[in-house]
Amino acid sequence: MGELSKKIGNTLENYGENLFKNFNWELKVNDLEIKCINNNHKNKKDKQKRTHGIDLLFKYFNPFNNRYEATVIECKNRKWCEYKSSNLTNWIEELLNTIECVSCSSEMTEYLDDVVLTSGILLFHCNDNSYNKEDAEKIKTEITIPRRKTPTMLYLADNDILEKWDSMCSQIKEIKKNNISDFGIIYPSINSIWTKNESIIPEFLFSDYITISYNEKRQLDYNLQKTYEIKNIFCFDKVSNSSDKYLKDMIKKMQLGSYSNSDCKFNIYWYPEKKQDIELIKSFNKEDTMYKYIPLDNRNISRVDYEN
Repeated sequence: MGELSKKIGNTLENYGENLFKNFNWELKVNDLEIKCINNNHKNKKDKQKRTHGIDLLFKYFNPFNNRYEATVIECKNRKWCEYKSSNLTNWIEELLNTIECVSCSSEMTEYLDDVVLTSGILLFHCNDNSYNKEDAEKIKTEITIPRRKTPTMLYLADNDILEKWDSMCSQIKEIKKNNISDFGIIYPSINSIWTKNESIIPEFLFSDYITISYNEKRQLDYNLQKTYEIKNIFCFDKVSNSSDKYLKDMIKKMQLGSYSNSDCKFNIYWYPEKKQDIELIKSFNKEDTMYKYIPLDNRNISRVDYEN
């Protein structure tokens, strides 16, 4: 059984609950059934749907919109043979239907009184160790997205995404063991004005680059202590020289090295997809002490390949 499968165990909902709490999300609902209040929602027999099941509903703060938002999460812990476009299309439609009823149901008023429901996430975990990333990418192109009058942001997180999140969460836990302060996620904008917030919003979770900042005191000698601002950039793009160049250009464009009263250093965490990526990541470490490149943990790659 794979490392992720061991963590998930019998229920993906329990794993998802702990996972999103690591992103500083607040759990509002888990395993709740509500009445369907939309006559257009049908079951598999094309009859009026009676209820909707909510696996998870989380609340988080979105600094871009300056408000609390919520997302509905649907969890599917299935065999690889069930990962096909027809099932994904049906599950997405179910999720959209659930979101529609959640947004206007009197049963949900107490959970949504201070938030705006904006999105849904479909979690799919292949539990028989047969997941194939290349096949999954092809299958996702064949999904039919149901049309709705009110657009809703939807996300699909399968084994590939879950492995990356799990790796990032493990690294963040290690970081927080140190003597650090002022921890937060950086939210930059194109005009170089950025803010910092403890929550990672869905748009960032599904992006290739996530930047975390904190202050760390380091003892230089017996009498001298210095505070550094450490920015950790988690990179889930394809590992390549061109990606590294893009990353450094992004740092300059967003002026991520500024807005600091202390010296700034960067830890660049790349996620390797194959063992050759590990050597390339290590080769990025040059004489420039501002950037330190570190391969993130990928349990699908032998631990021997991580050795120096």
